[in-house]
Amino acid sequence: MHLQPFKLNTSLEALTSTIETDNEIANWFYYLLSESSLENEFGKGSQFSAELAHLRQKVLLQNSAKITVILFLIIVIFWGRIEHFLAFIPMAVLFIINDKNIKKDIAKLSQSVLLRDFIDNDFQDKSLYQIGENYSKKYSIASLVKIQFFSVNFVRIVFVSSVIVFAFAVPLKILQSYTLIATLFYAAQVITGFHFIFNRMK
Repeated sequence: MHLQPFKLNTSLEALTSTIETDNEIANWFYYLLSESSLENEFGKGSQFSAELAHLRQKVLLQNSAKITVILFLIIVIFWGRIEHFLAFIPMAVLFIINDKNIKKDIAKLSQSVLLRDFIDNDFQDKSLYQIGENYSKKYSIASLVKIQFFSVNFVRIVFVSSVIVFAFAVPLKILQSYTLIATLFYAAQVITGFHFIFNRMK
């Protein structure tokens, strides 16, 4: 009997670790957290709602900054000098740090939802994808499997298309081609975090 809380905590720790390290999983859980009906269940004046509002601000600021940097990168690729790329190194480091903090916040709020909805064996007997499917049906949102499938394939298509176009079809310098391909690959990853795309896959 005393082992059940330990097992629950261990499973939550494993799930939390997955959210904190896997972009697609974190994106889907943030998508779940952003569902208004879920927030209403906790109450608009709750601590959950306040922390979610703060998380939304952080995500909006991060995504806005990423889009701005991507646009400037494209400008630099075609009209700048190689030394100008050094200015983006601090931004890249800042993005990495902020992304880690955002995923930790997503994991923390997701734990609140999971602890509310699953207890002991109910939690232990379900896989991550089963949990995702349950929430997908409950809140009428796109499933975790569907989001992962879309994200992986979208990034792959953008990468392959970029290689074909900018490495072979369009006459660019080698450094320009590689940098542009890397920039578009990163842009595709950023785009897969935009939830208005997910809403079309319900």
